[in-house]
Amino acid sequence: CLSCHTADTWDGASFDHTAASGGFELIGAHAPLACENCHTMPDLALLFQPADNNDCVTCHQQDYDDQHQGSGFPTTCLSCHTADTWDGASFDHNAFFPINSGAHQEAWTSCQDCHDIPNDFASFTCLSCHEHRQVAMDDKHKEEDGYAYQSQLCYSCHPRGTH
Repeated sequence: CLSCHTADTWDGASFDHTAASGGFELIGAHAPLACENCHTMPDLALLFQPADNNDCVTCHQQDYDDQHQGSGFPTTCLSCHTADTWDGASFDHNAFFPINSGAHQEAWTSCQDCHDIPNDFASFTCLSCHEHRQVAMDDKHKEEDGYAYQSQLCYSCHPRGTH
């Protein structure tokens, strides 16, 4: 009892979630959450697998899948996002596809030039700028295993935007 309560009263108990959970610190967006968001009551069993603060996808797999899976992003969420919010993430686009250098530098004006579904950055098109006729591309790639006239497949063979 004395690890949380004082010897004088039950009131004012303190609880070190980080120590009790094996490392999951209640910071950022997790700080104001009620216990029931992650635990069942009254036994406090976890609703999710145990995770440390850098393992966001353990609980947020659906959030990750919606925006990141198709683009092959890592699951190290805090390298782009903060613990406070998913919004306002920093992102080095050139680490995944060079839009600020090479042939694509200054060839676009907004995200929507390539990302054809609003707020779905896993979806993109190469064909809004690269007017490759399907017949010509089909003929050029007829010997390529798995070829299809789809931007995601263009990217799988041309990940740096080069031919």
